[in-house]
Amino acid sequence: MITACNSKKSWFNALSVSLVALAIGICSSFVAEANASNSHCKALVEIDSDLYLASPSGEVLTRFTSDAEPKRLAAISPRADKAAYIAENRPEMFATVNSRGETEFFPIVPRNQRQENMDSSGTNNRLLDLSWNSANLLRLTHFAGRDSAQFDFRRVSEGSTTSGLKMQALVIGQNCAMKPGSGLVACIDQGGHISLGDAFNGQSVYSVPIFQGGSPLATLDVNVGEKRLPQSGPPYTLRVKNISNDQITLDLTRVGSKFEKEAYVKSGAFTTVTGYESGSVYGYFATILNRKAQTVRVKIVKSEAPDKIVDMGLAWQPHGEGLLFIRHKQTQSFLYLIQPGRKSVLGHNDIKVDRHWHLAAKATVNLPGSVKKMRFLTGSMLLLDTGNYKGAQFSILPVHISNGRNGGTPLLHVGDLTRLPSSLQVSVSGTLVNGKVLDWSCPATRNKAH
Repeated sequence: MITACNSKKSWFNALSVSLVALAIGICSSFVAEANASNSHCKALVEIDSDLYLASPSGEVLTRFTSDAEPKRLAAISPRADKAAYIAENRPEMFATVNSRGETEFFPIVPRNQRQENMDSSGTNNRLLDLSWNSANLLRLTHFAGRDSAQFDFRRVSEGSTTSGLKMQALVIGQNCAMKPGSGLVACIDQGGHISLGDAFNGQSVYSVPIFQGGSPLATLDVNVGEKRLPQSGPPYTLRVKNISNDQITLDLTRVGSKFEKEAYVKSGAFTTVTGYESGSVYGYFATILNRKAQTVRVKIVKSEAPDKIVDMGLAWQPHGEGLLFIRHKQTQSFLYLIQPGRKSVLGHNDIKVDRHWHLAAKATVNLPGSVKKMRFLTGSMLLLDTGNYKGAQFSILPVHISNGRNGGTPLLHVGDLTRLPSSLQVSVSGTLVNGKVLDWSCPATRNKAH
């Protein structure tokens, strides 16, 4: 069930109802936590090109900017004490501003990284997205090709805007998220692979199987250093770059394009690419055929699953115990929870377990569209963005994860998805104006002593 509401209070009430319904029969503490959480959510709102923090009732809590300069990609920090954005008149920079209106600008691509990370067109200098990974960690998303993006995590010092800002991590994937309180990054690609460190050369920990049966479109025996263009399959030139122990390095270059993917594949495993026109997913299965002759057999297989296997949404649990993502299977969508260190879960035999990560739990979800981003607003609420190129469309999904009896199999419960308003009527200098909602934050509040 999706609850879409137009009034300022109806969506807020609908969220409370869904949280209470979810909590029935689970735990009363979850009811208290969820209702306390939604009562202090705040919206980042744009009015006449300036940024405000507003309550759901339309009260202005903070005015971040007063320059009336057009801005894009604005985001609010989890504590609602800072905002980040790109000023249209300074597209090569990003800015952070605190609740006192103190603003600092920083280069999107640091000077010592520019030659290495920018292509000749300067594409990487223009961000696709700017968001807060955690209270003091910004995530900058750069264009890196149809199948992937480059994620740049920047640490923000406590008690200031961004003094002491520094590079934290630079990785590539379809979507990447940094573990809370850690430098560990998880990435997901369009083929359903989840890696720790980097989608291209990190440690693969989990794969959604999408190639089952069917004959290969092409089978090639390729020597190290040799370049081949298959007669069938997606228009990618294949080159075996290297063999090291059981790991094969493949270079896949799209014909007529500068896009190149370097993939590290364990012998017998595969990497994926997306057909540029069709959007279909193709698997390149690589096996060492003759180690002495440095020959690799590559089979190209087209997925028989729907074109969209996973969405771009990827989120760590609030305390970093595991990862959640959206999985599509035929006509249904699921919220998957994967964790390390447990045995396979009975009844979930559609999962390939790699390096001790496995499907811990899953729940069916009804979505209004593809999930571009998702993150935990509180310990029991996921914020999902299902918008498009025209702008964000936020929804809240109540989530409760329990460890089961005696620390056994985790249980995953989800409530009804509640669509949040895309605009709020805000009172500015005594006048009600319509503000565009750009982001949401639900900062934790301390309970007063009784």
